[in-house]
Amino acid sequence: MFLDRVADNFLTQLVSEPTREGAPLDLLFTNREGLVSHVMVGGCLGKSDHEMIEFLIRGEVRRGVSRTATLDFQRADFGLFRSLVDRVPWEAVLKGKGVQESWTFFKKEILKAQEQAVPMCRKTSRKGRRLTWLNREIWLELRKKKRVYDLWKKGQATQEDYKDVMSNKRRAKGNLHPLLDVGGNIVTKDEEKAEVLNAFFASVFNSKTSCSQDTQPPELKDRDREQNEAPIMQGEMVTDLLHHLDTHESMGPDGIHSRVLRDLVEVLTKPLSIIYYRIIES
Repeated sequence: MFLDRVADNFLTQLVSEPTREGAPLDLLFTNREGLVSHVMVGGCLGKSDHEMIEFLIRGEVRRGVSRTATLDFQRADFGLFRSLVDRVPWEAVLKGKGVQESWTFFKKEILKAQEQAVPMCRKTSRKGRRLTWLNREIWLELRKKKRVYDLWKKGQATQEDYKDVMSNKRRAKGNLHPLLDVGGNIVTKDEEKAEVLNAFFASVFNSKTSCSQDTQPPELKDRDREQNEAPIMQGEMVTDLLHHLDTHESMGPDGIHSRVLRDLVEVLTKPLSIIYYRIIES
């Protein structure tokens, strides 16, 4: 029965020397040739009357090969990238195109220039095990936090120092985008923005701007826009939005990374303003 089981499972017995009083009582089986080698019998462990069996198991460390390709911004040539995008006469090529057609052409030109200026690389196994959101900047901040905490535990830093570091990391920093004042001018400074918001909220309680119950609000009239009317979406507003993109986020299905949009803001403001204006027109 035992021999039948060994044969059915294609096992090979490797111990050929006796292990106790001239009999091979201890066995070593393997199901693959070359997996086990250097089988040696000799010596006893403690007061045991069985001989020890020493052997080597040959194994290979399989290193996972990453198949995930990503943009290698460390070797990117943004000067070439900017030059290729700047060569495109956006106003001429987007003239007469609809929203979807304009966006498709824009994306095609950006991706074509990206292939020439930004090389691709595969993620290493070490980076593959790292959390996606844990980039170098966040890792350095976490290391700094741990160092301050360790100093505090050792008595080299006060608890207030540690709280200061933590409060700076938790403090949210918001930014208010440019506003339009009553005259239609773009306001970018914080003091001017505060005045615009103050005037807006104060107008709610102003009798000059409020309507009585018997007074009907003025009707909205549709006005046909001229072909050469200036875009409502000003270039400064597009530039401001691109400057505040989070470059640590993954790119969307369009294949355009936020790092590309932010670093090429000077040459991308014009085409994006045109496309945005087409959306408003439609």
